[in-house]
Formats: sequence, structure tokens, C-alpha cells
Amino acid sequence: MLGLFPAEHVFHESRYSNANAAPSDRPTILYVTNKFCFPPTSGGAVRESKLLEPLLGLFDIHYVGFTQNFDTDRTHARKLVDCFGSITLLRRQEPDLPPDVMPLRVREHYSPFGEHVIFKLIELVRPGTIHVEGCFLMHYLPRGLPCPVVLTEENIEFELDAGRSAVRGAEPSGEKAEDVARRIELDAWRAADVCIFVTPEDERTARSVIPEMNTRCLENSVDGDLLKEVTTRCLSPTPSALYAANYSWAPSEDGAYFLIDEIWPLILDIVPEAHLVLAGAGMSEELKLRAAKAEQVTYVGPFEKFADVANGAHVFLCPLRFGGGSKIKVIDAVSHRLPIVGTKEAQRGLPVGIKELIFCGETPRAIALLTASLFDGHRAREKVASSALSAIHLLPTWQSTAGELATIWQNLTTRGR
Repeated sequence: MLGLFPAEHVFHESRYSNANAAPSDRPTILYVTNKFCFPPTSGGAVRESKLLEPLLGLFDIHYVGFTQNFDTDRTHARKLVDCFGSITLLRRQEPDLPPDVMPLRVREHYSPFGEHVIFKLIELVRPGTIHVEGCFLMHYLPRGLPCPVVLTEENIEFELDAGRSAVRGAEPSGEKAEDVARRIELDAWRAADVCIFVTPEDERTARSVIPEMNTRCLENSVDGDLLKEVTTRCLSPTPSALYAANYSWAPSEDGAYFLIDEIWPLILDIVPEAHLVLAGAGMSEELKLRAAKAEQVTYVGPFEKFADVANGAHVFLCPLRFGGGSKIKVIDAVSHRLPIVGTKEAQRGLPVGIKELIFCGETPRAIALLTASLFDGHRAREKVASSALSAIHLLPTWQSTAGELATIWQNLTTRGR
């Protein structure tokens, strides 16, 4: 049925295309997101993959990804079709509409085939529940759905827009575009049967706007084995700082520019032999060039495991100026006993015990001084290391959080709309 769409823009493969595949008696979920999260290359992809993996044996999940990396994601998806009921990927295309009609986050994941593909999939798989990752994808769902909808908001988009404008200044026609984006987000909240937020702060904000919302909070979690033993590391003989991020995410990219342009030169003034490692996917050519021109800065690109880039580092830097977005990376840094220096934004959405391990500075000089002190601060690093295990224990495991999501799906599928 989906063969009607051009193969260069829509990929679809179903496990049930195999004549030997037995029909599933598990509840059917249509899962709509903005990426293919296997293998995970960002904090958001880590969260989704960790939640989905335990649920693949409990539900018949039909995965739909509106992706900016269509060709790469299609290659990975072909290897995993047997794990899902089906996998559908749609190539992102640039829309003709201006930003004050179609806001940035909607534009970033636009496909002209989106509405038709979703409609056909609903007809084909008859889901018991539809799960959508992000308000900016809700417009693809047809009206009058016969099944319930779960919406997960990893961030509150209108708060990101406000934070971006406060730091960078408003874009041309920005105020109107932000109003449109806010309306789209609030309409999405009202349309969902359950809204899941990733931080208690975001859940409280949403309920202050729409008190009658049916909400849940499923926080970022941790692998169970990290609760048994905190990872050990070997420090580099040269003072080394690490910033790991998904640089295609605007707050993380802004943090990288802030670090390279304003913070790192001050650190080198204090510790001339220091070295900065930038790690992670999605770095633009412009940012790569800026990093290459900076003194004693190395960009190592994507990594498979955090330990691959964390071993040797003395300090983890989290210089976010708006939007949060590094919660998973901060948890990784704590689990590797890395002292963390950042802004107050780096603390957003984390439990108190984790927040207390972040050394906060709100100016480039304050961040530079804190970082330099930790290069030589053996006692401070030891204190962080001794506190890391108890801090990690404050977090739920991904297995338990996936169980909460399974309960939401099961209850909605049983109840219907």
C-alpha cells in the first residue's frame, strides 16, 4: 500500500511482508518520531531507544520517523525490521511556507507525504494507541481518530523559542512565528489523551497553562548496571576538558560557540597547556571550522560509548545558555565521576543530588575559573567521585521507566477513546 509513494522520499518495510512471519496478538502501537533512534546519536535518541527496547516484546510497534538523515537511517532500519511490526521513514524536505506560517521545529521535520503516509498506516495496522514524540509532529495525525494519542514533550518548545530569542535576539518576524509555534504546541497538548513530560519542571509549566491536562512525568533514567558500580577512568597527563553534545540541537550548538569564542580563551589564559575535546554528532561545517581555528581544540565526531571520549578528561563542560538539552550527557558525566562545570541551565530537569554536583558559573570568566581550579583540584574531583554513586541511585532505571510507559500504552489501548 505504501509503494504508492516515491522510494527516494518514503521507506517502508514490514515484518509481515515475510510469508513466514506469524501475526501478532500483542497490542499495536503506531510510534511517530523525528528520527530513527538506532543506533542513538543524541540524548533524545538514547532516551527513545532505551524506552523502546524493553517494549518490543510486549507490543507490536510500527515505527515512523520523519528524518533529516534519510539515507543513513534507512540503512540502519533495514537491519532492524524484524524487531518491529514495520518501519517507515520519511525524508525531510524544505517547505515553501514562511516561518511565520510554519515554525522552525515543524519545518525541520516536514514531509509533503506525511499526512497521507500516516493515514495509510492507520488504515493498515489499526493501532490501539498512537504515540507521538514532539508537538511539531502532531499535525500529521488526521482528525477524528478512533484510538487514543500519547504525546511526549522532551522539551517545551515555546520556552526554547523564548530562551533562544533572549540569547540571540528575535529573528525577523520572530514574534509572530513564536506565537504560531506556541499555538501549535498548546493545540497539540489539548488533542492528546496523555501528555508525557521528561522533567517535573516542564510538567508543572504545562499544567499551569492548561490545568485540566492529563499528564505524566517520565524522567531521564540510567542503565541498571551503573547502580552497581560507577565507571572508573584514567586521567590524561594534560589538563583536558570535554564537551559532548548533539550539535544539530540549537541549544547545544549555541553552547559550543559560547564555549569556543568566549570561555575557552579565558581558560587558556589561566592554564595554557589545557586541551578541549568536542565530541558528538551533527556539527555544522561552520562550527567545525571555528573549532579548527581555535587553540588546542579537537573535534572527534560521533562516539559509540561515552567512555570512549570521557576517559582521560578532567572536567565535563556544559555551557548551555538556553533550552537545557544535555540531561543525558550530564548523567553520563556523573556516572564516569567527571566534575561538571556549566551554567544554571545545565541543572535543568535533574534531581537535586545530581544538580549539587554541577559547579555553576553564569559568566565566561566564572566558568573559566571553575574549570581551571578543577584541573588541579584533586580533592574536589575525589569529592565528586565519592558522591557520584549515591547521586546515580537517585535516578530510576530505564527498565522501570519503560514499564511506566508500557502501563500508559496498555491502559489507553484497553480503554480506547
